[in-house]
Amino acid sequence: LRLLAGALLLRKSRTLLLERHIRTELRLDEKAARDMPTTPRFQIQTTSLNTGRPVCVEREGGLEVGWDPKRREVAREVVVNKGLHIATAVAASAAFPGMFPPRLVPYANTKVKTKIALADGGIIDNTGIGQLANATKTETFECVIASDAGKALAHTVTHDSPGALSGATRALNVALEHPNDTQIQLGASLWGAHFHHIRIDQPADTGYSGEIPRHLAELRTDVDSLTQLEFDALAHHGYRLAQERLRFELVTAHPARAATRPT
Repeated sequence: LRLLAGALLLRKSRTLLLERHIRTELRLDEKAARDMPTTPRFQIQTTSLNTGRPVCVEREGGLEVGWDPKRREVAREVVVNKGLHIATAVAASAAFPGMFPPRLVPYANTKVKTKIALADGGIIDNTGIGQLANATKTETFECVIASDAGKALAHTVTHDSPGALSGATRALNVALEHPNDTQIQLGASLWGAHFHHIRIDQPADTGYSGEIPRHLAELRTDVDSLTQLEFDALAHHGYRLAQERLRFELVTAHPARAATRPT
């Protein structure tokens, strides 16, 4: 029976098993993209390995964003229909390269027989700032807070002559860190002092300080299995960091409004 169960599990990819876990644990059942609330707007970041472009899953479906050379502007095209299950989108968004295979889903255009391979959105945009930047033509943001639970790239290599595996891992980390830095710079250039980038390893006056934030940054939220204590600590510290930035934004940008609200 164990051999049979193992054989059945091997037929499912890690991403499909992750999707099943997400569907069960979050009680999503058959909820699809079209079931997402209008407010607040919820977006799930993925990357199309077919085109190398970001695909943002929201109420309208999966929108691929890319530069249109003919119109000389950023174009958004629905490539996945809004019937896509939320659990499928979340599993695809968590499909970290090398750890999870991409999630194959049908194109919205039923005439296209091939499938679109969706993987971790962090390959291109780990913070979602790119999507906000594309939305600035139609929407205005008073304040932007980019929450980053990832660990900062270490500036030292532990071995003088790293092996093939450690070298490849280091190269992948560098490749993923570069677009993240680019997006942070984009946010700072668009919103200036009203853009706040917070990392989980930063101390908070009302959260954690000392060694705890550094230990929290060691957790890999994309591949680690977190205990309830670790999950609660990440959430508590992240919310406290965001709360402090919001309070600072309110006091500096809207002092009159801040005076009428409790601290």
